[in-house]
Amino acid sequence: MTRVRIALAQIRCEKGDWPGNLDRAAGYMAQAAAQGCDIIVFPEAGLSGYCDPARFPQAPQPLDSPLVRQFVDQAARAGIAASGGFLEANPGGKPFVTQILAQDGRIAGVYRKVNLGEDEPFYTAGSATPVFTLHTRDGAVPCALAVCADSDWPPLFAAYGAQGARVVFHSSAPGLYTQRTDAASWQAGFAWYQGYLAPTLPGYAREHRLFIAVATQTGRTVDEDFPGGSFVFGPDGTLLAGTTGPEETLLVHEIDVPAAG
Repeated sequence: MTRVRIALAQIRCEKGDWPGNLDRAAGYMAQAAAQGCDIIVFPEAGLSGYCDPARFPQAPQPLDSPLVRQFVDQAARAGIAASGGFLEANPGGKPFVTQILAQDGRIAGVYRKVNLGEDEPFYTAGSATPVFTLHTRDGAVPCALAVCADSDWPPLFAAYGAQGARVVFHSSAPGLYTQRTDAASWQAGFAWYQGYLAPTLPGYAREHRLFIAVATQTGRTVDEDFPGGSFVFGPDGTLLAGTTGPEETLLVHEIDVPAAG
């Protein structure tokens, strides 16, 4: 068994606000490191904001951007691995929705969202399904990344299982189609996303013997509300840990990952 202590950041990420989002990420990295976590997972596009790049032209950044480098350096200073997401500038067309794994002062993994939803005309889909190695205090674990609408794409999780991944870190930012006006409507938004994942991720976890850990944007941005939802599913499909509402929080949970075979 390899023990992995995971922090899932259920947080607000303003659109186009790289400096503000990086500053908040640094604070949560410090909190997670102080709690002995091996990795912190941030939501989909949590660094750039999840947005229309035409309205927020500063949001898309290349992989070698100084802003991405800042995120990698922040994780190194905190002494923690970190998965962060952003809109990646694509010289060939529309940006990718990219999630990286930062570890030991370098980019240890890059994943570009494979499955785009019908309401995502602003982006280019990726095609690669890479598996990375997460180094923890207790050993090394094969892991992979997934992003939001990927939860509707069973072949991705099948590919990860076939490649020997043991943990999938799933980052999300599903927009709510109506503005939340009170506590009850915010809770209803959270319940919607929790229910949306119920028919998919637990089944993938069970079928492919995966741990799946989800971190989701929450709260009000300049023009859109997000529901939150941080969950850890075990390889038998059970919910091992989860938030119960849309409040901004850091969910910490420890898993024991069996060796492959």
